[in-house]
Amino acid sequence: MKKTLAVVIIVIFGFSIFSATGFNVKAEATPTAHLTNLVQLTTSSYPNREPFWPPGGSKIAYFAFSDSWYRHIWVMNSDGSEKTQLTFGNVVDESGSYSPDGTKIAFSRYGLRSIDGSDLMMMNADGTNIQQLTSTGRHRGRPSWSYDGQKLVFYYGGAGTNVNEIHIMNADGTNEVTVLSSTYPYMNPVWSPDDTKLLYSQIDGIWLVSASPPYKTTHLYTTSIPAMDPIFSPDGEYILYSIVEISTPGNPIYRDLCLIDANGSFITQLTNDSMIDYPFSWSPNGQYIAFGSHETGNTEIWRATIVITPQPSGPLWMQWYFWTNVTLGITTAVFAFTTFHYRQKAFTPKESKRVLRKPLSGEGKICPNCGANLPSDSKFCGKCGTSLE
Repeated sequence: MKKTLAVVIIVIFGFSIFSATGFNVKAEATPTAHLTNLVQLTTSSYPNREPFWPPGGSKIAYFAFSDSWYRHIWVMNSDGSEKTQLTFGNVVDESGSYSPDGTKIAFSRYGLRSIDGSDLMMMNADGTNIQQLTSTGRHRGRPSWSYDGQKLVFYYGGAGTNVNEIHIMNADGTNEVTVLSSTYPYMNPVWSPDDTKLLYSQIDGIWLVSASPPYKTTHLYTTSIPAMDPIFSPDGEYILYSIVEISTPGNPIYRDLCLIDANGSFITQLTNDSMIDYPFSWSPNGQYIAFGSHETGNTEIWRATIVITPQPSGPLWMQWYFWTNVTLGITTAVFAFTTFHYRQKAFTPKESKRVLRKPLSGEGKICPNCGANLPSDSKFCGKCGTSLE
């Protein structure tokens, strides 16, 4: 017990001394973020939506309405110049994703079969060699390419169909599997940078699911307003998502962009104008985001610089938890020392004292050494041998 108390005292005092001498140690940084350098990249009489960046970040692809219904994939330089149409025809092409090497684009096409289905397509980055990857089932949309280039994850189902699932398949369209099902129709999954997890939205916030069986889910962040289209920053440290208003099934109204860290801690709301429209994308170097906004009355593609700055919250000795730990350490040490002291005092045997009584008149002698009663004429103690003279 004594050794245990001694160890406790040493550990607590050691921690307290370390904390007390760490005056120049900075507390964990709390990031701040904001958007700057907003640039409108498109101007059209019809909406332009869902920008996505190729590797390198020199261009931005997106889909544009050609009239009130048909849509096609376009690409432009990241400054908005040299716009080039990649797909054509009486079809709805949208929701593209570049392969990691930048040579292919996966996208969703509506109009190849019945009104109940859209399929995933693949083409070269210049719009040539379009191939159909799927041909049965319900809607497939929002494909996201794994970072190793081997797989696609996408949303399967459709608002109002009671079928809302996340699927994974090989990039060539084979081996399609169901990862999970939900009642929320706007999951829109994307890969984590290490390809081990899938990020998706639910009515109650942001979720993760492992990309391999048994597909374990984790509730990463809770939102009070429905969230959509979460995406990782290229380094995997932050997550950008949109808060939305769902007035009718299948018709979410995008409002603003928000930022959290990869651990699910809220950082900031980046916009506050309720003008964000449809998904957005992070540039490969993490410096820019591209998004749709109806700031001008029509949905157009915009680019902005996203600035994330770690803000030190001050020296360690100025933090409340520093003094809490120091107080706890001192209190515990005093308690341990006091307990140790009194336990030691309680178990220390006291030295016995002999009180010699002087013999009364007429009584015999008392041995000063052992206290034995002896006859009055005794010269030695008959019990211990002590001289009585």
